[in-house]
Amino acid sequence: MYKATLTLRNDTDEDVMCFVPKGQVFENKNVETQKQNLAAARDYRVIVPARSRLTLELDALCTNQTMSAPNGSPGRATVFRIAGAFDLQQDLWNIMSSAGLP
Repeated sequence: MYKATLTLRNDTDEDVMCFVPKGQVFENKNVETQKQNLAAARDYRVIVPARSRLTLELDALCTNQTMSAPNGSPGRATVFRIAGAFDLQQDLWNIMSSAGLP
């Protein structure tokens, strides 16, 4: 299992509840690297206090079995979420394979 580090910033005067769903995809910032993208391994709910930043370390699984490990590569959140049922790395790779993705 890997970790994805996500920094959330709240510039408002109110606390904000943030939700990162299981399956949320984080892609490598440089797509030319042939390094794996990651998906959140479980749901995360956090409150970001008013006028503050919060760094969240997420358990994550690799989405691309044929690519090399991400190993600290900078990334970004995507609009994509893997919606299939998975708990283990092989479960996620099976979902990706059945969708025709490497």
